[in-house]
Order: sequence, then structure tokens, then C-alpha cells
Amino acid sequence: MKNKCFPIVLYSEATPQVKAIYDDVMTHFELDFVLNYFKAQGSNLGLLKGNWEKIKSVFFQGSVSRLIKEELIYRISKQQNCQYCSYVHTKVIESLRNQIQELQGINKNPQFTKAEESAIKLILIMAFESDAGMETYYDKLIALGFTEEQIPELLAVVDLTFMLNKQAQMYGIEIDEEFLQNKTN
Repeated sequence: MKNKCFPIVLYSEATPQVKAIYDDVMTHFELDFVLNYFKAQGSNLGLLKGNWEKIKSVFFQGSVSRLIKEELIYRISKQQNCQYCSYVHTKVIESLRNQIQELQGINKNPQFTKAEESAIKLILIMAFESDAGMETYYDKLIALGFTEEQIPELLAVVDLTFMLNKQAQMYGIEIDEEFLQNKTN
């Protein structure tokens, strides 16, 4: 596979340090392949490691549900017209919803509560409107049941998403063949 702007480092070609990060990525995302986003950074261990640590801390730590975080990334990516991130995070959301459905029962369709949906919409406004009254939105998020610890988590998702979108677009990352072949595990 060739990347438009940056070399793709396949797992088989990666250094032991890069392989260790690739393994951690696959474990955390519950995939049996390395996402192109990470392979596009495989030639720069420092960049790969730093970006992975940021992604890991935003996605997999804290008390805001991963599904809410993924939904925010999807919606921001869609609005930013980042095809790679929109596509990948659609697949991740589908996988998370399937996992939730398996845990809750086949007839349950995981949906956001009204408060969660309202919070997602507020975060999108905060992300794209530079003159948004942050204090007002902060108070609204508290009123919707989010804690003072969770609000920075939500804002960290916005920050991370803008970085992911910009890197995916600048690197010219193509959608993972595994997703296109519907091979997600």
C-alpha cells in the first residue's frame, strides 16, 4: 500500500519499538490490524508514540463513555469533511454498539439519552463557534449531568479530533482496506 504523502510502515517492516505501539493500538481498539493512521506515523517513533499516548488518554481514560467520545469524533470529522476519520469512527461506533447490544440483549438498540445528545450538540457548538459563551455552555453541561471532571474530557475529544482530522488530511491517509473488505475482527 502506498500513501500519497508519507510512507506507510507495515507491521512486518516496523522496528520492535513501533511494533510494540502497533500491538498496543490493536489491543485497545480490539482490531487484528493496524490502522493506516498509525502506519503513516511509523517512520517517526517520537510522533507515533506521542500521538498514541494522547489518543489513548482521551479515548480510554476518564468517565465519559467511549461511545459519546466516538460520536463526537465522528460528527466533528464529518463537519470537517475528513473522510478517513468519518469512515473509521463510523466503523468503531458500529462495533461499540454491537458490543453494547450483546451485553444488553439482542432487542436493545443502544441510544443516547436526551441529556447525552444535548451535550454532544453543545460540544459541537463550542467546537465550531469561536464566540460561543463558554461559561454558559459549561453551566449547561453541568445541568445535563456532566461533572466538572467530565467537561475537560469532552473538550479534549474536540482537541484530539481537530488534530486527527488535520493529520489524516495532510498525510493523505486512505481508508483501511480491512474496513473496506468489512474485516473488523
